[in-house]
Amino acid sequence: MSTRVYYRMTWELLSPLSIGAADSDQTDNDVLLDSKGDPIIPAGSVAGVLRSFFYDPYARYDKDKNIDEREDVCNRIFGTLDDPNNMDSAVRTYDATLASDSPNKTVSVRDGVKLKEDDKVPEAKKKFDRQIVESGATFQACLEILDEARCSTDDLEASLKALGSGALRFGSKSTRGYGKVKIVSCTRKRFSLPGESDEWIDFDPMDMDDVAWERGDTKPITFNDELYCGPHDAVLKLSLRLVGGISVREYQTEADGAHYSQLSVHGIKDKNGEFIPVIPGTSWAGALLARCRNKYVVKSYGDYASCLFGEVDEKSKTKVRSRLTIDESRVLGSKRKQYTRNAIDRLTGGTVDTALYTEDFCWGGTTELIISIRNVDRLGASPAGILQPLVASLADLHNGFLAVGGLTAVGRGMFTIDTAESKVLVGGQDAEVTEEFFKAFMGNADGRAKDGFARPDVTAAAQLLCNGCNGKGGAA
Repeated sequence: MSTRVYYRMTWELLSPLSIGAADSDQTDNDVLLDSKGDPIIPAGSVAGVLRSFFYDPYARYDKDKNIDEREDVCNRIFGTLDDPNNMDSAVRTYDATLASDSPNKTVSVRDGVKLKEDDKVPEAKKKFDRQIVESGATFQACLEILDEARCSTDDLEASLKALGSGALRFGSKSTRGYGKVKIVSCTRKRFSLPGESDEWIDFDPMDMDDVAWERGDTKPITFNDELYCGPHDAVLKLSLRLVGGISVREYQTEADGAHYSQLSVHGIKDKNGEFIPVIPGTSWAGALLARCRNKYVVKSYGDYASCLFGEVDEKSKTKVRSRLTIDESRVLGSKRKQYTRNAIDRLTGGTVDTALYTEDFCWGGTTELIISIRNVDRLGASPAGILQPLVASLADLHNGFLAVGGLTAVGRGMFTIDTAESKVLVGGQDAEVTEEFFKAFMGNADGRAKDGFARPDVTAAAQLLCNGCNGKGGAA
């Protein structure tokens, strides 16, 4: 007797999705489309993301002795081509297709430039743009367990739980907030063979409206979207209040539009009928990286920024993946404002005759900055020392010394952290150190500063992010 188990799911994008096609005609990186011209998440990407959940970087590994326990569970569930134990995958994945009733089907363009590390000036010939599927789009997906002896429902549902909580993400730029999904609905259906062979043969797993999904051994599976923190990770969920305005430039294609428009989620509007302003993870990462590499911040601790933010060595062609995952932030409760002034000549600093400059930006509101730090205890010989510049940079953000976005020289992009609404997790979802962290962060016993300024004990605050991340107290 054998079984076949199927999962039918609906995923909602909580952040932009960038899965590039082999040939890009519109931008530097076009979105992959199906034969109908709709965005698609290919089955190979689904399998790769779920497989990454089972890869354990802490398992025993010895290249000389040909021991690699990190791959054992991955190979058991998703198969291997290595002789003599080659075997097929115990899980079959299908393409995730755009739902016909998706509330948002917008494909837009995000552009960016590479900035110099010292003064944030754009580097020459380093501009790029990419297509994205906007937040709010919904996808329908299907999974099939072919062999429950090698992949149980508990195995697969554990990976789906991680996917629904944001620990696993699709596409590129995933460490900068892209590819985050929420599992809106999930149904599990099981066939017992050969007793239900006729029903199984007539069953079409890709027919999302098939009444067979509602008959027999069918069970709805629910997943929550709680903040995820792995056993070796630390997560900061910071509640921010925007002081003044924010200006993150949006890609412009309309000649009669504003010269400078605030980046927003297209296709979804708030209760006032306005597009929702966003701060991309790339903007957060760029601002924090520049601050961490500032000589006044790093002077006492060494240049550890590349350990956190990753790096690309163009000479040796080596890449180090970022340990930080920084989510895209939606600004809620803000007001749209438009400002027109004289255009300024950048060479002379004087006004340009008969030329005006129009800026569209948002003013006020609240948002959240979520920073996940993976494998804290493997950052190096001194994990707490490496995290100290990050803590100091967040204090600068709270104090108004670090601004995000454009026009920061005239007061844009300044925030304060609401410590009462923020949350800090280390070493697991139940290991909350919020109160202790913000006491050290604000620099006094009750976690509040009388003058509103944070004077952090960066050593104590960074050590709290390390404690418990390896089950041994997070030695620093």
